[in-house]
Amino acid sequence: MLLAHGDDVPVILGTPIGNVGIQDQLVWHFCKDGNYSVKSGYKVAAMNNNVASSSNEGIMKNWWKLLWNLPVIPKVKVFILEAVQKLAPCGQHPNEKRRNKQLHGLSYPTDDDLINMGLSYICVPTSHFATNLDSSNKTKESWHPPPPGVILINCDAAVVEGKKGCGLGVVPRDFRGRVLRAQATFMNGIISIEAAEAMALRNGMYLAKDLGCGNYYLSSDCANAVGCLKKRDTSLADWHVIIEDIISSDHFFSFCSQVFYSPRSSNKMAHNIARFSLKHCISKCWTGSRVQ
Repeated sequence: MLLAHGDDVPVILGTPIGNVGIQDQLVWHFCKDGNYSVKSGYKVAAMNNNVASSSNEGIMKNWWKLLWNLPVIPKVKVFILEAVQKLAPCGQHPNEKRRNKQLHGLSYPTDDDLINMGLSYICVPTSHFATNLDSSNKTKESWHPPPPGVILINCDAAVVEGKKGCGLGVVPRDFRGRVLRAQATFMNGIISIEAAEAMALRNGMYLAKDLGCGNYYLSSDCANAVGCLKKRDTSLADWHVIIEDIISSDHFFSFCSQVFYSPRSSNKMAHNIARFSLKHCISKCWTGSRVQ
């Protein structure tokens, strides 16, 4: 009998397992597609050496996105970027820092000083950054019914990354908006976000088969999973065994006429069911008049 360490059990339970026989192969699990890249290797090395994270991680991600979307000419954006990275000729070079400190006792400007300086040149108030990092001007989309004769199946997953447990939610509705069934599934173990979203889509396909749907759409708010299904992409990532399951299914190939991305605002019911499953650690199915 093989015994696993207690810390490894949730990881083992969360390993995506497909129904299609696939040979084992080496993958680089730090990349979503399973392929090694120099960029991902640098990030892993930086984390191991306690080097500061890159601009694409954490709270700075929104700042960089906002910077590149500023309505200014490219060279101004490049100037701000180089200033923050201490590459621009504005007294920030390490040699200048040492010389100024030794000769003049000058203090070294902070990154905030540099940002404010750049913003003053392009006449964008600093408050714009503070109030718009997490806001969006896009109008929230609501749920739209499918054409007559088609069942739209919304799928979603609720995961706390790195934590044990995952909730899956699946909701099929007809063109009148009538909910045919609601399904919540709790998965034990530590599961990646992409794997959980792929499992939710697979549950949606299974539910369509149980309901005898002759023509149905699958919808999810996970762009990666939706993109892989559209492209019939079965790359090296661990969760692609779930995508392979869906693609290889005769029911999916014959009756699923469309797979598309839905923003969270139009996928609320499936999202709430997934959260319910995760919160209470239960699997449940509502049918008929009990679906509200």
